[in-house]
Amino acid sequence: MRDEISALLKAGTIAEIWDVYCGFVARCGFSKLIYGTARGDDQGGLEDARHALILHRLPTEYADTYLGEKLYLHSPAYAWAQENRGACPCPEAERLYRAARPTPEQARIAELNDRFHLHAGYLISLRQGQHGLRGVIALCPTEADDQAIADASWARHGDDIMLVSDVMHLKISVMPQTGTGRPLTRRQWETLRWIAEGKTIQDIAAIMELSTATVEKHLRMAREALNASTTAHAVQKAVSLNLLSD
Repeated sequence: MRDEISALLKAGTIAEIWDVYCGFVARCGFSKLIYGTARGDDQGGLEDARHALILHRLPTEYADTYLGEKLYLHSPAYAWAQENRGACPCPEAERLYRAARPTPEQARIAELNDRFHLHAGYLISLRQGQHGLRGVIALCPTEADDQAIADASWARHGDDIMLVSDVMHLKISVMPQTGTGRPLTRRQWETLRWIAEGKTIQDIAAIMELSTATVEKHLRMAREALNASTTAHAVQKAVSLNLLSD
């Protein structure tokens, strides 16, 4: 754990911080995870991409839906994190904060979790950090979607995970640029990558077999996700955060 903390403190970019953290929790038995953070003085919280950062290691199709449609704002995990600090088993948060009559968004979340077998795990809610930067982490076990497996991993590594999570969160809070907005969907990532390689919108439309209007829509949404004023600015930010690598 000492090596991971040292690496986090030395990391020079958010991408490096995230790689170190993901590697550590994977060795602790949790390889599927999502982290969201927003400034405590921002009324919009994670709803406002200007002051929010969301990073993940989740299946691409799951993430594109869960994050692209902002379903996370309707999840029991998000509700729990708004009112609690510390750690909690995911099923417990689900039990405490699940609506008696699920909304369409909550029903969609349940369907996604069933489809991708993402029920078990632990939630961590953090409020430390510069500028009141608060955050939440959801960790799902590497092995089967089984809470008993998650509990066993947490019993062995939970204290270390909490400490390293605090260090990761604090380090991100003092980075010059704290947020990228929401993560890029696969289509947004592809269109930005082709732009970075010098392709025109017409070229990209032909390569991806889309209309030019659809390509322009993906680029607009990528700009919004990265809080960039132009497509060139979005490419620059994506490159600096190592978001366009395979």
